[in-house]
Amino acid sequence: MALLASHALVGCTDRRTPAPAPQVTAAHIEPATPQRAPTGPAAPEETTGIPGSKNLAGLANLIPILQDEARTRPAVKVTPETLFDSLTTAGLEVTQRKQVLAKSVSARFCALGKIDSTAGVIGVVACEYETPELARKSRVEQDRNSVTNVAREVNGATLVVVTNVAANPDKQKRIFEVLKSL
Repeated sequence: MALLASHALVGCTDRRTPAPAPQVTAAHIEPATPQRAPTGPAAPEETTGIPGSKNLAGLANLIPILQDEARTRPAVKVTPETLFDSLTTAGLEVTQRKQVLAKSVSARFCALGKIDSTAGVIGVVACEYETPELARKSRVEQDRNSVTNVAREVNGATLVVVTNVAANPDKQKRIFEVLKSL
């Protein structure tokens, strides 16, 4: 609206005398300086953001969530520990075992392990669900919404996701054979 009004005013000016050009001096250009903290009341700190962004305060709640997930694990037939140990016994050594956030896939507990391969690292994520039905439902949801080059299999209330399957089809097959044997 202001733009239209300025165009209307320009149309009404006397065109016989040109308007003087605005003067730009060094006083009009402020040098770039670091911002000082505001002196008034502090604005609420933003607690969300993409990991790697300047504000990681949102990750402060991650440790209590992981601790709660570890403390309230459901009783399942195949735990990540059992799977990882069985894979290692079968010649697929699982390294760098660690708990990962289960909440993001509606699970109760998840753990990640890595298997080295000449074709690249294979990630194996085992997630425990309250029931086999919830594990199957999560698999369907992940199949629909997730990236390619992964394979998923359910055994009881445990969903296992294997990454980098295109480069490692034989190892992916072996991982699921071990899973089904448990």
